[in-house]
Amino acid sequence: MDRFVDMILSEKKEYLNRIKKQVDAHHEIVIYGAGVCGKNLAKLLLDVGVTPRAFCVSNPDRNRKQEWGIPIRSLSDVIQEKRDDVYLIAAEPPKNESMIHTLNDYEISAYIDITPHFLQIVDPVYLRPIIEITSRVGCKVNCRYCPQNLFIKKYRSSMRPLVTSFETFQTCLDHLPQDVVLDFAGFAEPFLNPQIVDMMEYAVERGHNLRLYTTLIGASGKDLERVLKIPFLSVVLHLPDKKKCANIPITGEYLWMLESCLSAVKEDGQPFIDHANAQCEPPQEILDRIKGRVRVSWDMIDWAGNIDTQEVRSSELKNGSLLCAMAARQNHNILLPDGSLLLCCMDWGMEYILGNLMKENYKDIVQGKAINEVRMAMLERKTRSHNFLCKSCTSAVEIF
Repeated sequence: MDRFVDMILSEKKEYLNRIKKQVDAHHEIVIYGAGVCGKNLAKLLLDVGVTPRAFCVSNPDRNRKQEWGIPIRSLSDVIQEKRDDVYLIAAEPPKNESMIHTLNDYEISAYIDITPHFLQIVDPVYLRPIIEITSRVGCKVNCRYCPQNLFIKKYRSSMRPLVTSFETFQTCLDHLPQDVVLDFAGFAEPFLNPQIVDMMEYAVERGHNLRLYTTLIGASGKDLERVLKIPFLSVVLHLPDKKKCANIPITGEYLWMLESCLSAVKEDGQPFIDHANAQCEPPQEILDRIKGRVRVSWDMIDWAGNIDTQEVRSSELKNGSLLCAMAARQNHNILLPDGSLLLCCMDWGMEYILGNLMKENYKDIVQGKAINEVRMAMLERKTRSHNFLCKSCTSAVEIF
């Protein structure tokens, strides 16, 4: 897998050199797109000394006014200024194609399209090991497009703890290197575990970077007061939706917590909430509250074939050699309450148990037989079973 890492690093270097050449030629940089891709690209450019003059978007009302001091403006307004701009496309396929068509309609030819692995080269943690913390089995949010029943049935087929204890979490962290990013997300809402904030604070003390994905269900006011002080790399808020696909009651307490999160800022001055998503369009009451404060998106997937419905995005079966868009080394894994480490967030059926952090060191697990069999199967079609999970995954990319 290291050759794919080298490929991505080389692609990233070449992409940044193209941009720097435009800057050296006295062109100004405009990022077309202010979603996750655009924000990641902006942060990458700022880190290498390139400051874009603006983001441009088709619908400014769905976005904040600025990110890192870079204004977010309408595409038409930016174009009307007739400055010597080069536009950087910042969206995943196929959205990038429609953006290029829009620029062509404006007779704009000075743009740089995304690279083959654009999402990976702008993702600040793509090449780092990541573990998602599933701190309990069973989730009362009960999202319509979530394979909870499959996971619960498989997990409970043998005697296992249903909730991660603080002691179990401590033991698992003892077996982890410090550079592993911890995502409080997994197969259930984090705040449904009453000790989850203790775990977050302990992980920070141990030197880990954290990310949070939450609906806020289960959180108390005291929990939130502590959580807002934690230096998360990113926070994604899952919102209620019009069809009530997610069981997120819009109560007075919920609206208070939502407002608290929207008003909070991180140590660097950036908003506490980086992005919001939903299973479908949020109700107007929520949209009114978040307008201009956080960008929201909705795009549901079939979790690598674990949901059988035409209402979500799925992937055609892939037969070539595969690269994981989430983790080049298959090291974006899921920690369960009993210490088991699963392959990834698509493995709701627990088909690929890599090891157990209660008993094994992380280094041994990620160099072990189970994960190497997956890596081999991604590269060589002849080693795959007919129902190999990655073949039907929306995050799998055919490389040849």
